[in-house]
Amino acid sequence: MKGNSSVVKAINKNKYKSGTPEERKAAIKDIEDAFVAYSKSHVNGHKQVVPGLLKRRKAEADQFLATARAELIELEKKASGPSGARQPLVNQQRLL
Repeated sequence: MKGNSSVVKAINKNKYKSGTPEERKAAIKDIEDAFVAYSKSHVNGHKQVVPGLLKRRKAEADQFLATARAELIELEKKASGPSGARQPLVNQQRLL
């Protein structure tokens, strides 16, 4: 992807789909935060979060990151071994 937005920069690092589970988790969080940063608009001359836009950005992040989250869960399962003693670091689908 080309562009200067924080979303594109976070995605272009490709850390959300490579590296250790901890690195992937951090990258997924960075991308979520980058999407949410674009949930503000000018209302009565002041920049503020627009609830509907925030909900849309979270949904967009969830849709984009669904595969990365699923892969992370599988990676964590493999790392925990057959007993499955460890819990996943992230949920596959974040609640809005």
